[in-house]
Amino acid sequence: MPDDHQHVVPQLLLRNFATGSRRNRQIWVFDKQTGKEFRTAVRNVATEGGFYDFVIGGRLHSLDPAMTRLESAVAADISAMVQDRAIPGDPEARVRLATFLSVQKLRTDAQRQQYFHLGELLRKTLENREGPQAASLIPKISKERSYSEAISMIPDLVKSALPQILRKSWILYGTTHQYPFYVSDNPVTLYNSVNENELMGGEGLAVPGIEICLPLSDTLCLGLLCPSIEAWLRNSLSRMEEARTPHAERHIDNLRSMVKALDGEAVHMFDPQNVMHQNSLQVINAERQVFSRTQDFSLARGIIDAEPTARTGPRLTISEPGKWR
Repeated sequence: MPDDHQHVVPQLLLRNFATGSRRNRQIWVFDKQTGKEFRTAVRNVATEGGFYDFVIGGRLHSLDPAMTRLESAVAADISAMVQDRAIPGDPEARVRLATFLSVQKLRTDAQRQQYFHLGELLRKTLENREGPQAASLIPKISKERSYSEAISMIPDLVKSALPQILRKSWILYGTTHQYPFYVSDNPVTLYNSVNENELMGGEGLAVPGIEICLPLSDTLCLGLLCPSIEAWLRNSLSRMEEARTPHAERHIDNLRSMVKALDGEAVHMFDPQNVMHQNSLQVINAERQVFSRTQDFSLARGIIDAEPTARTGPRLTISEPGKWR
């Protein structure tokens, strides 16, 4: 039987951002919608009763048992990465981790809300552009049915996402306890600073230049880079080492650190600005809640104050006719 207490972000991950005894790990929470911040037990956050339950043909199904099996299979891999600060070389471990990341990207309330919002957006856009009759081409469905469809599609979507994840260049980023990483209720972030696709945007798993991140603890983050970024880093390091100009020394040190991390020889340590960037992605990506080991949510508050639409998770948009976004 499925468990009524179903986490959209597993406790095995959230505990790495918490403090306190092993039996009562406490984590700080910032609620984007209410602006409140509070401390609570890990078991109380990122959870919803019956979240992974859905109905097909009048019968109740649930992905919760499969989620539990996946978490049990990958728990030791994540624990080892956090403890050893190294990516496992075992190919099977990498497949487990890639599966976990793919599932985590799809299993959240943010994903569910995006799916429902897309249907509503398409109907509204057709109605505005072509009239009410055109909108009827997309049947209006209830939130409950939309949520069920979003959850039921996870296994097939994971099969499509997994090869893309495994092709990426894996790297570990680090920080200090003084500047800890946030995590959120939608923790897998996608960012692309080099290739904004005019038609599909720049944040697809297969879009060249994509950077995928999943914080593993308050001081460690898993990054998966488009191989083109790794090639650029290696080529840039080679060229700069050959030129060896005095002003390039700091850039050489940074590139060398990145390449060593890509080779699995070290963790690439972020400076405070890089940590702020990663944390801002967590805030923007979160559907509602941001989590931290400490009570410092000044960055999150600043983002919400500057951009009120960030009080919810990201939503898809449709460009005006004749324009690309």
